[in-house]
Amino acid sequence: MLRPRRGRAPDAGQDVPFAPGRGHGKAWTILKNAEEQLGFKLLLSTTGGKHGGGAQLTEQGEALLAAYARYCQTLRDFAQRQFAADFADFL
Repeated sequence: MLRPRRGRAPDAGQDVPFAPGRGHGKAWTILKNAEEQLGFKLLLSTTGGKHGGGAQLTEQGEALLAAYARYCQTLRDFAQRQFAADFADFL
């Protein structure tokens, strides 16, 4: 299950489902490009300082992440059903 993380911007790359294991710089580039293509902000961020910075998903970002999670679940469900149908003779 995908969970939006709220907190440090450098940790953002760990939660990006399409950029796992990439550094936060690459994750920020991917997110900024996605925002440009989608036409809306995915993240609200604050710069660091005395009290630290952070980032959090916008409402549209959370909705997009939820839609992506539903899409992934649909694909997993379909794959399980199709596997069972195609390989029933071998299981």
